Amino acid sequence: MESEPMTDTTGDIEPELERVLPDAGADLLPELRDALDTNHWYGDLSLRVHDALAGRRHDGAAAAAAGVELLHAYCRVRGQLLVQLSDDIAHSLTADPTRTLLATDHLYAAAYAAFAHANAPTTLFTTAIDTSQRITTAFTARYTDQAQSMTEPGDLVDGTTGALGEAAAVAGAVLADATGAQRDAARTLGRGLGALESVRRADESEPRDRPVTLPNVDETQLNEYADRRRADVSRALDTLESSVDVRALQELVPE
Repeated sequence: MESEPMTDTTGDIEPELERVLPDAGADLLPELRDALDTNHWYGDLSLRVHDALAGRRHDGAAAAAAGVELLHAYCRVRGQLLVQLSDDIAHSLTADPTRTLLATDHLYAAAYAAFAHANAPTTLFTTAIDTSQRITTAFTARYTDQAQSMTEPGDLVDGTTGALGEAAAVAGAVLADATGAQRDAARTLGRGLGALESVRRADESEPRDRPVTLPNVDETQLNEYADRRRADVSRALDTLESSVDVRALQELVPE
């Protein structure tokens, strides 16, 4: 379904969040709002991919972008709670575990409500479910006895913020009715950009300010991982540039 011409992404996502958050639980509304990044980076990525690939803005694009933002908030708050409970990294988190778990459940439900408002094909829900499962698997591997199975710092990033970036880009591409080749390139682009954004913020002083908190890792390993994802992003942009204007996407590549 297509409707209004494309616009700037600023301000497009917030109304969609307002549309679903009150239904997610008024009692927990302060926690739900606090969980959301104010810059809506992942939603912005989704809309930039969509607008690069579409002739006109799909009327559900902003709702899908809001859905990705809510999945990011779910991932972020769950990750913070696991940092707090495992207590193996310095932090100042003091959230009530029960209320936090309830809040993440509401964020998760609100994400799917937003996707429903997007009037999107089932492919979008399949992508969201896959992303949720990857986040759960990554956290399980990091915070349980299986933690030793994570041999590289990128394992946690790929399964969380990398997966979210991938979902954001795929959602935008799906609603743009992109070609198969464009969707594949968007998937690679989103995974790489999501990972690089996480690595960029890995040095934030407090876990609550990070998309996901990495364990103490070797900086050389982390830099090598970032270089691989940056190369993925470059290849994906080259592929997309053959058919669309990618300047708005290039702006998201960190220096």
